[in-house]
Amino acid sequence: NRKLRPARSAELELGANLAFGGNRYSLEYSYSRKHTRDQIVQQNLPAVAGFTKQWVNAGALLSKTHELTLGAQLMQRRDFSVSMNLAADRTRAVVTEWPLPSDGSIEVGRDISTWIGSRFVRKVSDLYDDPAKNRLSGADQLWSPDSVLVNEEGYVVRRSSWRTIGERPIAYAVCSNPPACTLSTSNVELGRAEPDFRVNLSTVVTWKRWAVTSLIAWWQGGTILNNTRANQVFDLRDPIVDQRGKPPESRKPVTYYVPFAGTTNEWLEPGSFVKIREVSLSYTFDRPQLRRLGLGALNQVRAGLAGRNLFTFSRFSGWDPEVGGYPTFTGSDGFWRGASDPFIKRSANFQYPQFRTLTATLEIAF
Repeated sequence: NRKLRPARSAELELGANLAFGGNRYSLEYSYSRKHTRDQIVQQNLPAVAGFTKQWVNAGALLSKTHELTLGAQLMQRRDFSVSMNLAADRTRAVVTEWPLPSDGSIEVGRDISTWIGSRFVRKVSDLYDDPAKNRLSGADQLWSPDSVLVNEEGYVVRRSSWRTIGERPIAYAVCSNPPACTLSTSNVELGRAEPDFRVNLSTVVTWKRWAVTSLIAWWQGGTILNNTRANQVFDLRDPIVDQRGKPPESRKPVTYYVPFAGTTNEWLEPGSFVKIREVSLSYTFDRPQLRRLGLGALNQVRAGLAGRNLFTFSRFSGWDPEVGGYPTFTGSDGFWRGASDPFIKRSANFQYPQFRTLTATLEIAF
């Protein structure tokens, strides 16, 4: 594609740092405003010459990032020291241009990490946010309040299909063409994937020739799409499909769960977590000690043990809240969907979890 050109980014970055307390403490703040135009994305082509897709330059994204770093030498003695370093950041990215067709997931003015999909109604009153249903909500009309009910699983369904093979949860719908409001869509905003902020805290403690280091990560807010379970529902293999233990009259047909297969509020889970990324312990043998051990030819030996990805505290039901990105693709309808960057969309898609590792180290200096 000879028409393809590099994306163009213009960035303004401002920063300031401050040292105080006799240089025992340092504080640094930076702000970045980055506008990227002519992004390289893929779009569908008309069915000509066998080519179905083409990479093109389209769209613009404005991102703003705040970063704060605090360093502290909490204690400094001859044989004992404690130092800490805290780094926090927050990023927001908004679409400023989008000339390609879209199913509504990409819109000018919307945060790029916003999940778009189906949300199933749990309150009858929410049905009438859909103008089409609201117009038919009078007595004896199709969507009158007495024509629906909340079933055993907490979803609004048609009263006429309740406890029959045709029972289905009703998706929330809103006006798709304001201010006219003659059309409705069930593709609604479900939440933002990107966390409110991220914090990493590193600590180093030394005592004589011993050293202990740790790194703790905290991600607050945002949501994760558990696409692993959504796909299991599609194959009718998820535990929610199992009807054992339910009264016979409350059991649902397998087709009842088909609408849940996809990006829905059912599979969006809290994205907050605290993770102990690393803890290490080491001991350094100096030259006098090595001479006593008959290793005088060596200058220094450091032996250590390090554990990584040790513990994760999270409400996410999958293996690990740090999952990869949502797949990027263009559907057969020509709409561009998704974003592959895991910092934009966190989606569990049958990935292996991050491994917990324990590593022994030996460093020899001559």
